[in-house]
Amino acid sequence: TGSVKLSIDRDDIAHGFDDGQGNIPNAPEIATMRDMLPGMYRVYANAYQEDVTAEFPQFESEVLVDIWLGDGVSIFNVDTVTLPAGSGGHWFYAGFVLVTRNSLSCNAPNEKRQRTGLNLCHAWYRVGAVV
Repeated sequence: TGSVKLSIDRDDIAHGFDDGQGNIPNAPEIATMRDMLPGMYRVYANAYQEDVTAEFPQFESEVLVDIWLGDGVSIFNVDTVTLPAGSGGHWFYAGFVLVTRNSLSCNAPNEKRQRTGLNLCHAWYRVGAVV
């Protein structure tokens, strides 16, 4: 047995833009999943609002969700899902990663066969919907 490891970097200053005063607003948040087991892993972004009672929240800036898949040795950008600024909704459902034991037919552009560890296939499926 094993367990999926999730790490989150909420202020990735290496990829943000300095406002000239040492602040990096809208620095990207990075979530990394390791040791994924067979199953489905959904990827969402939340429309953060200071007013938690807001009935119709909006994404104030454009949302870019970059999806990278690794094979245990290297990582590859397989997709970027975008949502325009001003889009309404509480959540943006970018898509999901499906991890299966079917590594023999794991050759599509949205798939990566694991070269280390378990012999698994990681596949990305885009949804791109506000929910």
